[in-house]
Amino acid sequence: MEQEMENYIKGLIPNLAQLRDMPAAFEQTYCRIAAHKFFFFCDPHKRGKACIKKVLLNMFLALDKDMNGTLSKQELREYADGTLTDIFIERVFDDHVRRGKSGAGNAREMDFESYLDFVLTLENKDTPEGLTYLFRCLDLHGRGFLTTADIHTLFRDVHQKWIDGGNYKLCIEDVWDEIWDMVKPVNPLKITLADLLACKQGGTVASMLIDVRGFWAHDNRENLLQEEEEQEEG
Repeated sequence: MEQEMENYIKGLIPNLAQLRDMPAAFEQTYCRIAAHKFFFFCDPHKRGKACIKKVLLNMFLALDKDMNGTLSKQELREYADGTLTDIFIERVFDDHVRRGKSGAGNAREMDFESYLDFVLTLENKDTPEGLTYLFRCLDLHGRGFLTTADIHTLFRDVHQKWIDGGNYKLCIEDVWDEIWDMVKPVNPLKITLADLLACKQGGTVASMLIDVRGFWAHDNRENLLQEEEEQEEG
């Protein structure tokens, strides 16, 4: 079981900004240590398995800085090292978080069950269920489709995080041209959920629009593929 966790962690490294520059010689040792630490805390009885819900609860509690049992927008922004865009977090709360009953005005807070939906979506973006959740967030005006203007608005936040991370400046028009080429929508003026599902790259497109880490992975896909092939050959 620890070997499976090591393999899983190894697959995450290229997408983690703080780890992607790790010396290759140390990578296997790091994965072994991280996997062992995971099971030390999540499998204290040495059964060789860990309760996923317990693991997610621990992640939830780590984000819940004020320890009130729910997550605010600001707290959720710390998920995945803060790589998700502000506009995406806003849309998650608008479309997938119920307003509380505590009388706190318009404030919404994410409970644990909503957090589970959120995490499952981000871990399964290519599934119909995951893409449906994400499309509701991307559909800024609730019209059932995305226009080039929507793509521009969504990617603007990703681009800012990209620049803040010390990367080169992008032409946003080139990005939405690439997205249109990837999706090939039935109607060339708009992208629907059906288009995203049909193109088999919907999860990648969604990642490019909500997560600077997801865009980085797409932008570096050839290098990442080459590294994987070299590791398999080695």
